[in-house]
Amino acid sequence: FLEGDADSGKTSICQEFCFENMANTISIFFNPLNKIDYNIDYFLENVISQLRLYLEYESNNSDYSVNIGIEEFQRLLFKIRKKTKKENLYFVIDGLECNTKENNLLLKKIIDILPLGDDNISLLISAQQKEFLKKNENLQKLETRSQSVLGFSEQQVSKFFAFDDIPISNDEIEKIIRITDGYPGKLQVCKKLSFTVPIKEIIENEFKK
Repeated sequence: FLEGDADSGKTSICQEFCFENMANTISIFFNPLNKIDYNIDYFLENVISQLRLYLEYESNNSDYSVNIGIEEFQRLLFKIRKKTKKENLYFVIDGLECNTKENNLLLKKIIDILPLGDDNISLLISAQQKEFLKKNENLQKLETRSQSVLGFSEQQVSKFFAFDDIPISNDEIEKIIRITDGYPGKLQVCKKLSFTVPIKEIIENEFKK
């Protein structure tokens, strides 16, 4: 479990993990601003297409199915279990917090069909471990661990802005950390603003709030 406050950078970290493990990662990113995403069909459609790519399926394959549903998902998983005996496979789930009744129902459906307990299949979920385990008995039976998103140090913040040649003083770095808690997600927002607004003005506006 990857834990952290809103805008702490959990999604960015998940995206980076997927990029670095592209060949053996199945990912699903739910957009909190798009409620249409929050249904089992959206999950299955995205995951099944990735499983087919992982298995190097083509539409003209004799074993190819046009169906997008739980049966097709489980059929592909059966084939993947044979393949993952030789390599690890990661499932990354981001944006599915246990904060609404609808999300909890969807979460239960997803957890019920995921290959929990397989030695060569691991899950990375960006959410609070305690809340997830409380609402999912299947997960309680597994060995899980959590990692919190930590804020950047002053030196890391300096390098973060220097990467795009954005001038920032030591005093401004200290104040930016107070505003953002050093979280990568919040720092990214500040960096984008700094392309059009001076760092000093961003800080002044934030401290006025």
